[in-house]
Amino acid sequence: MKNKPKTFQKKEIPFFSKEKIWYIIPKSVSPIGIFSAKLGVIALVITFLSAIIFPIINSICSKSSIFNPQIQITNWKNYQENFLPYIKLEIDGKTIEEQINKEGIAKFTDIKGKYNKKEVPIEITHTEGMPYFFENKTITLQKDSVNKINVQLRGLERLEAIVVDFDTKEILPNARVTCADTIIVTNNKGELVIDISLEKQEKAKRVKIQKEGYDDFNEFISFVEKSKPKIFYLKKKK
Repeated sequence: MKNKPKTFQKKEIPFFSKEKIWYIIPKSVSPIGIFSAKLGVIALVITFLSAIIFPIINSICSKSSIFNPQIQITNWKNYQENFLPYIKLEIDGKTIEEQINKEGIAKFTDIKGKYNKKEVPIEITHTEGMPYFFENKTITLQKDSVNKINVQLRGLERLEAIVVDFDTKEILPNARVTCADTIIVTNNKGELVIDISLEKQEKAKRVKIQKEGYDDFNEFISFVEKSKPKIFYLKKKK
C-alpha cells in the first residue's frame, strides 16, 4: 500500500498567545520533536538578543555609569619630592585636578562612563616653577587599565653647553668635558651635547672641564632649568 500523505492540523490560537509560533503542527510529529523545535526557536531568540539587544543595553548602561581612572607618570624618578605637581583634566567644560602621589599616580573619581576610551585635554599644574613637561596635550582614558604619561623635568635628560673664555668670552674648542660618566670634547664652536640616561638623571650633577692653559672647572651644576644651552666660563692659569 502507498503511504498516505501527512495531514496538517491548523490550530486557532490567539495572536498574543505564547503558542502562536506553533500554529501549524504535523499530526505525525512526536511530543519530543515538538519540544526540540521549541528549543530551537528559543535558541534563535536568545541569539538575537545577544547580538542586538544586549549590546545596546550595555552601551546605554556604560555611558550612564561612572568610573575611577588612574593616571601614572613614567620615565621620571623623583616621586619622593617634598612637593608633587597635579594632573588637570578638562571634562564637560569643568576642570578636575588630582595630585600625583609618591607612587607617581593621580587618582580620579566619578568620571562619566561616556568618557571611557575618549580623548580629553590634560595638563600638569602646581609645578612651583619647576619645568615639568610631557609630549602629549591629550590622554585617552581607559576604564580597566592604568593610563600612563611620560613626565620629565626639563633639563635632566641632556647637557647642552658652550665653553668660553671667562675674560674675552671667546669660544673654546677642544675642551675636555666629563659628566654622567661620559667624556666629550667641544667642537670648533665650543659646543657640546651629552645625553643622560634615566638612571643617571639628577637635579644637579658634577661637571668637570679641562683645557690646556686654563684652570680646571669642577662644580655641581643644576640641570633643572628652561634655558639652553648652559655656558661654562674657564679662567686662564696665572
